[in-house]
Amino acid sequence: MSGSVTQTAGAIPKAPMAQGPIPKPEMRGMCIKFVRRWSFPAIAITAASYVAGYFLMYEKHRKQYDTYIKNLDPDKMFEEIKEYGGFKSVKASWQE
Repeated sequence: MSGSVTQTAGAIPKAPMAQGPIPKPEMRGMCIKFVRRWSFPAIAITAASYVAGYFLMYEKHRKQYDTYIKNLDPDKMFEEIKEYGGFKSVKASWQE
């Protein structure tokens, strides 16, 4: 039975190559240690994702919206929709 933990009745368990008893795992304060260890990287990744999304997506879309609104001609749009027959209250030239 080589390579496994050996144990006799009433004895402290020992690993095959260990020089003494197996140490107990540290359970007290594990959650707060984990939070302290990973809170800064989590906040840094979140902030970097926000900044990347802002500059790569939001700014590009905002510029496209501004260009569209600047070049928008509502009177021309109205005439196009009217010619398609999209309004019930206004007749198109081909409906009269």
